[in-house]
Amino acid sequence: MECPSCQRSLPDDATFCAFCGWKIGGDVVDRTVTNLAKVGREAFRTSIQLADKTAKALEPAADKAAKAITSAAKSVERELKPVAEKTAEATTKAAHAGARATRKAVHKTAEAAEKTARKVKEKTA
Repeated sequence: MECPSCQRSLPDDATFCAFCGWKIGGDVVDRTVTNLAKVGREAFRTSIQLADKTAKALEPAADKAAKAITSAAKSVERELKPVAEKTAEATTKAAHAGARATRKAVHKTAEAAEKTARKVKEKTA
C-alpha cells in the first residue's frame, strides 16, 4: 500500500503512515477528520514559520528606516534650534517691553487719578 500523503510504501495492514503520520485505516469519516486536523495544524505551523521569516527579513529594512528617520530628525533639530532660540529671545524682549509700557501707563493713570482726587477734594472742601 502507498501513503496518499507522502507516497511512501507501507504495509497493507498499516493504520497510520510511519513517515508522515497520515491516517490510513479506520472509518472514512474518522480518517477524514483526523487528516484534515493534521493538515490544518501543518498549515498553521507553516504560516507561523513564514511570518517569522518575513519579520526577520523585514527587520534590517525597518532598522535602516528608523535610523534614517532619527538622522533626519536630528538634522531638522539642528537647523531649527537657532531659529527657536531667536524666537524665544525675541518673545522675551517683546514681553519685557510690553511690561515696561504697561507699568508706565499704570503709573500715569495712578498720577492722573490722584490729581483728579485732589481737585475733587478741593472743590468739595
